[in-house]
Amino acid sequence: MGDFVQVRGDVIASVTQTCVRTNEDFDIEFEFELAVMVRACVVEGREVEGVEEVDGVRKKKKNKKKAKNLGVNGQRLDQMKIREIEDLIQGVDEDMEIVEDLAIMGSDGILDVGELVAQTFRLKLDPYPKKPGTEPVRYSITG
Repeated sequence: MGDFVQVRGDVIASVTQTCVRTNEDFDIEFEFELAVMVRACVVEGREVEGVEEVDGVRKKKKNKKKAKNLGVNGQRLDQMKIREIEDLIQGVDEDMEIVEDLAIMGSDGILDVGELVAQTFRLKLDPYPKKPGTEPVRYSITG
């Protein structure tokens, strides 16, 4: 699978959330399956413009660094990597996500599983938690 690491597991937690309706804290049992393919991010250099001063005269100087086929976040994509990603995606379960994040797995090749679980956990939580048994607040204006 090349530079990919497959991470699978179950996350089970007790979470205290604040209800958006009543502003009261309540506890929930939260569980989900973690199924992710993680790929190391490699950031390549880009063309940089600078200023060079020679004998009191300032000139624009171009520092050229190779940066062919730059994709998202300056990552270099070559044909073999693109084919490798396409083959990998075709062989992956539908429920599996593919993650490229410097905070999770950088160019050093060290996988931060805690960061992966924390980010995935946050994405799975309800952004507007409602305490069970509460009703939406209703207002009426008379005038």
